[in-house]
Amino acid sequence: MKTSFNPFRDGELDAAVPTTASQKEIFSSCLADPQAALAFNEGIELEFSGPLQRVALERALIELAKRHESLRANFDRRGMFACIAGSPRLDFDVVTDADQYSVEEQRAALVRHVFDLQQDVLWRVVLVQQSDDQHTVFLLFHHIVVDGWSMAVLLEELEALYNASLNEVEAQLEPPKSFVDYALHESRGHGNADASHWLEKFATLPAPLDLPLDRGRPEFRTFGARRLDVLFSRDLIDPFTRAGGRQGATLVASFLSALFLQLRQLTGQDDLILGMAVAGQLDGDFQSLVGHCVKMLPVRQQVPANASFAELVPSVKEAVMDAYEHQSFTFAELVRQLNVPRDAARIPLIPVVFNIDQEFAGIELDGLTCRLRTLPRVAENFEVFFNFLPGPDGVLLEATFNTDLFDEATVRGWIDGLKRSLILISEQPELPLDQWAPPESANSTVGPDVAVGSALPLDLHEVLVSSTGSVVYEGSELSGAELDLRARRIGS
Repeated sequence: MKTSFNPFRDGELDAAVPTTASQKEIFSSCLADPQAALAFNEGIELEFSGPLQRVALERALIELAKRHESLRANFDRRGMFACIAGSPRLDFDVVTDADQYSVEEQRAALVRHVFDLQQDVLWRVVLVQQSDDQHTVFLLFHHIVVDGWSMAVLLEELEALYNASLNEVEAQLEPPKSFVDYALHESRGHGNADASHWLEKFATLPAPLDLPLDRGRPEFRTFGARRLDVLFSRDLIDPFTRAGGRQGATLVASFLSALFLQLRQLTGQDDLILGMAVAGQLDGDFQSLVGHCVKMLPVRQQVPANASFAELVPSVKEAVMDAYEHQSFTFAELVRQLNVPRDAARIPLIPVVFNIDQEFAGIELDGLTCRLRTLPRVAENFEVFFNFLPGPDGVLLEATFNTDLFDEATVRGWIDGLKRSLILISEQPELPLDQWAPPESANSTVGPDVAVGSALPLDLHEVLVSSTGSVVYEGSELSGAELDLRARRIGS
């Protein structure tokens, strides 16, 4: 049954604006496959301890909808226009007298929720009350109206609006940026100036990236996914960051360089492309804008077999800056103009995507303590999506992977290998890749973080393996990568 689209269903519209190129891509993907649509659910879980005031929370949420046009948007049946309702709409459910099972049920249901882009409010809030002093709030957004940058803006404003409502004062917030203005800015064809740059860069195409699979590739693309979360501790990240800094590299260029080196090891291919997601809000005066503004940039890099981190970083830095400076030309348009050969089993050019999010430090609501985490997706458009989330304890890697292609043990092995690479880079950034230890197979890991036992000197076998997969050695708990570092230091 076709959905009847009525843009005036909820009263007058504030605006009808052409959808951006990125929004059109999302709209088409959602129509093409119901499972693919689940790849665009973006969510946050906030666990509060203390007396959360429901009325103040609801008022704050309504104010968010008033402030931000994207939270009042629906789309016409062809995805050509975003229609901005004049009055706020809020999909807010409250579950009371809940237990832990109810929280888990809500989480499982939300990540599988399918939004109707024409009819639904394209964000949902569920408040689960477990007791007077224990609450969980789920915020779920469709990616067509909100991106990762936007969620950081919304959390900051939610904090200000809730606390102001609780104290019966007006929140001190700057006027919001207009998504209508941003969409009109994007529709003026600024990407044409960047077209020749990208078409020249991809005048010849590399072979498709062939990661080692755990089973045969299906005839047609699938989207079922799982996410693996691994914390890279400060003890691991800080020396790596300093190693990159000595090469003049940001954390983005440093991580990209490490990933390129690992992909070279895993695939044996030397002409590599990684997708890099960047916030379009940084392209102009839109830093406080809420909306879908993501630009997907293909970063191409030659990685010789004897490349070192120190040698690769300058080239990666240049490639990143080059991509930033030419971000107006969309990835979908690049694929179309290149006439990339279509393969129903693969996504073109960028099966692996990299992103570094803004730090989500949680929110400080008066009288409450908060624990925040992002909701994992159950579907993914890419074969692997590496999302790095900086925080006070280090960098959390959220690795979402296609479960029809890879086993969890395989992806865990790659992450273990990446940890070892960061340690090696921190100590010997000039060491050529062909002198690195070969990547270990999936069955060479024990638990989530522990390297294979046979690679350790005899005295490090005298350890106690904890239930989390870390190990206890000389009274200290070590991750697998940290244990491997101890082993190599002792061996030397």
